[in-house]
Parts: sequence; C-alpha cells; structure tokens
Amino acid sequence: MDYKFLKFKNFYLSTKQGFSLVELLTVMAIMIIMAAVLLVNRNESKPAYDVETGARQVAAQLRALQNEALSGKSFDTNADGIADTIACEMRFNTKANNSMEYAYKISYYDCTVPIKQLIPGSSQDFNIGKKFVNYRDVMLSENVDYYVKFTPPQATVSTDLPFFGAEPGILIKSRDGTKTNLVCVYKNGRILETKNAVCP
Repeated sequence: MDYKFLKFKNFYLSTKQGFSLVELLTVMAIMIIMAAVLLVNRNESKPAYDVETGARQVAAQLRALQNEALSGKSFDTNADGIADTIACEMRFNTKANNSMEYAYKISYYDCTVPIKQLIPGSSQDFNIGKKFVNYRDVMLSENVDYYVKFTPPQATVSTDLPFFGAEPGILIKSRDGTKTNLVCVYKNGRILETKNAVCP
C-alpha cells in the first residue's frame, strides 16, 4: 500500500471536525427568525387573499349561472329520471336561506306555471371562501339581500345591486373592513372582479 496515501488519509481524518454548538445555535436562531417573519407576512396578507378568493368564487358562480341561462338548464321535478322542467330564471342572492353574511344562495325558477315559482330542490346555499378555512372572515354586501338574475335564452341580466360608480356590483370585504373587492355586473353580461372602489 502506498505510504503517501496513508499519510494523507490520516492527516484528513485528524483535521475533520463537526459543527460547534455555537454554529448550530446560530443557524437555528436564523431559521426561527425567518419562520417568524414569514408567519407575520402571511397573517398580514391573509385578509386580502381571502377577500380576493371570495370575489373569484362569486364571479365564477355568476358566470356559471349566465352560461346555464344561455345553454338552458332542466330539472327532474317528479323523480322519474326525465328532466321535465326548464328553468326560465337563474338567480343569485347575496343572502342565503340561513341569513348569514358569509353565505349566498342560487336558485332556479319555473315559468310554465301561471305564477312563476321556485323549482323544488333547486335552491342552494354556499359559503363564501374555503369550506374549512374560517370563511366567516369574509362578508358579502353587509348581510343585505341583493339579487342578480339571468333570463334565457340570451342570459339577459337584471339586478337590484347597489352602484359602485357607473355600474352595479357586489361588495366583498374582510370582517374588519380593511380589505375589499368588487364583483361588477354589467348590463351587457360582463362580470369583472376588481380591487378598485368603483366598477371600471
């Protein structure tokens, strides 16, 4: 065996050391500080993120109702497996049946009867925000029952929403009122989420 190799190996093993306690504590302190900074930043941005998520959810629901008004939606009202009732109105309400400010309602109406009526079983409540993540931190229109309805076949829009500038919209805000988003509903059918205080 080569003597020079053994000499180098012994020198390497004798000079190899681990981390000192001071070095380990320094690294751990840096990691704890970084984690604390990230946590604070996340908590500060959470209301804005929740409100933005809520606005996207409401806008997506409105667009879905609009598409159903364009394509038509039928219901099986007598449980025979055949869709026998075509909805003549798709409605979004900012107040749900449970009257909670963090929930909204969608429902469908039948116009084939003498007086327009709700199609049985078609009304549903939805919580705004993520299902299991403190959705009560996001509010819809301050617990006022406004509506947006779409009428087939052109998905004609009508609403009693309050105006934010020149256009009506649904106000979505954080519980403390510091963060807000708007979902603007235009007469031409356009639906837009915005962080502005008015609908552009």
